[in-house]
Amino acid sequence: MSEAMVELGLGQRVVGRSPWCLAVGADVPVVGTLLDCDFERLLASAPDLVLAQREQGAGPDELARFCAAQNIQLIQMRIDSIEDVEAMVQSLAARFGGEAMARAAAWQARLRALDSNASPSPTRVLILSEGAPFLAFGRGTYLDGMLGRLGLANAANTTGYPTLLCEDLLAIDPDAILLIADEGKASDELAGALNACGVRAALDGRVYATGADALTPGAGLPSWGERVHRLLPLSGATRSERSPQERAH
Repeated sequence: MSEAMVELGLGQRVVGRSPWCLAVGADVPVVGTLLDCDFERLLASAPDLVLAQREQGAGPDELARFCAAQNIQLIQMRIDSIEDVEAMVQSLAARFGGEAMARAAAWQARLRALDSNASPSPTRVLILSEGAPFLAFGRGTYLDGMLGRLGLANAANTTGYPTLLCEDLLAIDPDAILLIADEGKASDELAGALNACGVRAALDGRVYATGADALTPGAGLPSWGERVHRLLPLSGATRSERSPQERAH
């Protein structure tokens, strides 16, 4: 949510954050997390409004009781899917109005520009963020929604965030693998582990680091989608349709 505030030109309004809210300035104090909030620090930051992610099935909690007692407005939003992210951005823009509305419209336009009609045989893509065992982004996740917009198919055949072993990866046999990691040691280690498993996409050089910023669902998803579009321009090409030269890049 802090990323959305910055995207909407509202970053200067943020007076407190979680340790994972890296889009705002480092000078903004950390007040804890949803599950481990430092209420003394939260109160010292003197917010008028607290934004929090609502976990699936979560009801009234300690944060809600604290905000009610201190007369601080609390807004909790689900941001599990790409539709949730869109709703969150539009809701914040509508609340603050002005320039935020124009910025939200521009953000939405970037997202819609990624929309692509799915090919009858779309590229099957597996998204991984950790290795041994590998953590995948399954059906119904926010990155699954982004793949759909790009005309790509999620090769993961389960919902949520399944952990996959080498034998699972070999059975899935994706056309390409996207790593939610920055280029460097982390992505090199993941790619090496995939090679050690004998996954064909890895052996053929079809593993791509797409940046660690997509680990959290937020306003940066259009940038991630644009990055993937550049990496996988042949969204409708299956493995057998690609030339050896295309497979190497």
